[in-house]
Amino acid sequence: MCVANVLVTTAVFMLLPYQMQLLEHFGHQQLESALAVSLFAVGMFLPGPFNAHMVDAFSRKTVSQLSVLLFFVSCVIMEFSRLEWLFMLLRIFQGACFGTFQMSLGSTLVNDLTFSEQRTSADYFYTWFGLFGLPFGIMTGHVVLIHFGPHVLFLAIVCSLLLAWMLLFLLRVPFRAPVKTPLLSTDRFLFIHSFVLMVNLFPVAMIPTMYLGCLQQVQPMLMMLYGLIGGLLVHRILFSHTDPRADAVSGLLMILTSSVMILNPAGYDFMKTAFLLMGIGVSWFCSRLLLYFLKLSGHCQRGTLQQTYILVLITGNCLGFFLGYVVPNVFILTIIVTVFSLFFYIFVAHKWFMRKNVRNFRFRET
Repeated sequence: MCVANVLVTTAVFMLLPYQMQLLEHFGHQQLESALAVSLFAVGMFLPGPFNAHMVDAFSRKTVSQLSVLLFFVSCVIMEFSRLEWLFMLLRIFQGACFGTFQMSLGSTLVNDLTFSEQRTSADYFYTWFGLFGLPFGIMTGHVVLIHFGPHVLFLAIVCSLLLAWMLLFLLRVPFRAPVKTPLLSTDRFLFIHSFVLMVNLFPVAMIPTMYLGCLQQVQPMLMMLYGLIGGLLVHRILFSHTDPRADAVSGLLMILTSSVMILNPAGYDFMKTAFLLMGIGVSWFCSRLLLYFLKLSGHCQRGTLQQTYILVLITGNCLGFFLGYVVPNVFILTIIVTVFSLFFYIFVAHKWFMRKNVRNFRFRET
């Protein structure tokens, strides 16, 4: 399931350079193209009110497989169609497919097929496998587009989706009796009461794609990927038994440091180090916020909070990609956003969470 997640997420972010070039053929400027590509975030919210009903009325595995298959079909139509209005609709449709995929797999099957004492670790790793797809997808998309062209990139995208579909096909999912949920609800969609954490997570989620969108260079993406992987490994070792504020504050300070380094570069190696630090910082902060979201969950609310976290994270990524083309100096904006997130976390989010925490676990549920 984790591998299927990273394959689909990689395909989503490989689409960014592919679709940007496609829109340039339509004669759009980069600003208009970035806005059109960011319509993906709008689509992610459209099926949300129907989420709980879908996985109750239909097989959870079928919903997950169908969402990937429809995503694949939309990519094929986009490759052979040159209608601008159809491109916009397909972009929204792809967002809806991805949102349904994350709900049916990450917020439902991962928890349903995992023992209760292992669900926190399962949710943790599932989410982070998906996040690795962000820099890896954009980096792969740029490399393939530059060296092999858009048609080869299209093949890479659809092959990634087909491989994810095949992995889902191999899943064995036991039958579950329906519980007759209402057609419309916020279950498995949005946990409105986590609004404070959403405000804290959203700005940080914008930062990686703000840089990757405006720089369009392979090396920074690669270093950020190394930082995400290294930060995840170190996080599990260093912060499993420390104050919960340690990793979040350290991560934000690392992002702030890397932003200052990028603003005043002293050489190419200096720049690579900055993006490595940024990847580590993002991984530490987002890891802590993920555990905060999970700890807010009461009975049968884990899937809803998991989906809320993913929606906020990907929406922030899409807006950051758009801002990377809009804002003249993303370096200054990143510093402002990071400082805001740091003070908001220390003086608002953490104190609010300590009052609302209903579960007492770190990496393993008790």
